[in-house]
Amino acid sequence: MFRITLPLIIKPLTPLLIAAFAFNFNNFVLITLLTGGSPDILGASTPAGTTDLLVSYTYRIAFQDAGQDFGLAAAIATLIFLLVMGLSLLNLRLSRVEV
Repeated sequence: MFRITLPLIIKPLTPLLIAAFAFNFNNFVLITLLTGGSPDILGASTPAGTTDLLVSYTYRIAFQDAGQDFGLAAAIATLIFLLVMGLSLLNLRLSRVEV
């Protein structure tokens, strides 16, 4: 069994991996340009679409449709931040890079 280690590459690569994960998790532009979150989910109490991500869903709650529910949008944005932060910290711990 062969083991390859890249000790000098992992430290500069870790922030790039975290940034790429956060970008892909919050890929708002792709959903907005392709589908706009449509088609809507019938019977939903908030303006939710079948192709919405959390970020595009939050935008629709705050600024579109029946919208302007800034409190709910702020709460969802805080949860998104905590989720990305937690997964980033987990990634740092698993890559054994000291913070």
